[in-house]
Amino acid sequence: MITWADAHERAAARAAEVQGELDFPVDRPVDVFAAVERRGVVLAFRPLGSFSGAYLPGGAPGILLNEAHSRTRQRHTAGHELGHHELGHAIALDADLDSALLDGDGERWPDEEKEAEAFGGWFVMPLQLLRFALETLGISEPSSPYDVYALSSWLGTSYTATARQLAAARLVDHALAEGWARIPPNAVKRALAGELAPDGSGHDVWWLDGRRHAGPVEARPGDRLVLLLNENPSTGFSWEFTECPDAIRLLADSYEQDWEPEPV
Repeated sequence: MITWADAHERAAARAAEVQGELDFPVDRPVDVFAAVERRGVVLAFRPLGSFSGAYLPGGAPGILLNEAHSRTRQRHTAGHELGHHELGHAIALDADLDSALLDGDGERWPDEEKEAEAFGGWFVMPLQLLRFALETLGISEPSSPYDVYALSSWLGTSYTATARQLAAARLVDHALAEGWARIPPNAVKRALAGELAPDGSGHDVWWLDGRRHAGPVEARPGDRLVLLLNENPSTGFSWEFTECPDAIRLLADSYEQDWEPEPV
């Protein structure tokens, strides 16, 4: 059985080769779905119950993703399954990857699963892109689960996998990143959106302000958008919605001085 260090060494090298062949830009999130198709793999979204995805090798290789999962989890799974393909692995049916990572029992994973997981991390979160994302978000050094969540939102990646990749890329201490990774993503979502947080793991919470997310977001029906704007009602400086796009429904609008999300 190989170690995670061995898996990362092999997978990082192969991920860099594939990135070079595809010539993806390093100043925006990796389009992993497009990468799958450009590598000649059929991509499909299906109801998979408790499973995250599957890789089906052969003359016409395919990847299945769980259609009920959030887009960030689907992207994580797509990178993982692409790793199976690029590393020449056999057929793979992968259970809930986020739950498996949260369990912290990764040392017992089969060698091919370690390699596929490491490949997915390096492919969608290469070091250069991680540094660019942190600079864009104004985060000099990640210091809380909210920094990790903001980074994962910008990258379009799983919160748990993002925390672990920060350690793999040696941007934060391994023990610190491991502690963040053990926090259930739903706990972070509840801290950000309170009682308005979405149920289950199929939806994301987008914390939007000038620092944490200045660019466009890929929200889906059922996601929550938490928009934080500076205001001072006592001086008449305040914000209000005059209208919302048809696809957006206003759930709450309130003022809190020096608002910060609840601790997790």
